[in-house]
Amino acid sequence: MRYAQSAIDLSCTQDQFLHVNGSCVDCPTCGPGQQLSEDCGYGDGGGGHCEPCGEAEFSAETGLAPCWQCTQCALLNREERASCTPTSNAECGGCLKGFYELKRKNGVIEPLCMPCLGPSGGLRRDCLPPGPSAGLAPTISRTRPKEDSRSMQSHIYTLNLYNSEASCL
Repeated sequence: MRYAQSAIDLSCTQDQFLHVNGSCVDCPTCGPGQQLSEDCGYGDGGGGHCEPCGEAEFSAETGLAPCWQCTQCALLNREERASCTPTSNAECGGCLKGFYELKRKNGVIEPLCMPCLGPSGGLRRDCLPPGPSAGLAPTISRTRPKEDSRSMQSHIYTLNLYNSEASCL
């Protein structure tokens, strides 16, 4: 009898459990903002009930899927447009100040915003203002420090970004 019961277990689908009478029965489905209290499907489960999603979790659809962790926009260096609720995920906006969007070659934008300052402390090109403003173009000029000596190879670079300057040594 034990062998026959395991053969029946295999006939239940991913959204059915094996009832005590030996037939496959549909698992209970939960609405948005809920999840089953235990796994159900492929013959297992059946004793579960719907319960609310936990803290910082959501479920947007009706079905058997568990609740999902809410997106944490701050961890992606993005602004939060809409908070996470039990029935909807958080909605992230643009990059936080000091970060920029990284685009792949195929045009897809990465969810994680990258810091504007590079590893060497320089400002990334992606963080510069987009295009000239009022007919002005950014300029970079190179000058020698006043203590000019033949052994000194450093220069001062000045970047003029549309009437505001940033200097780098």
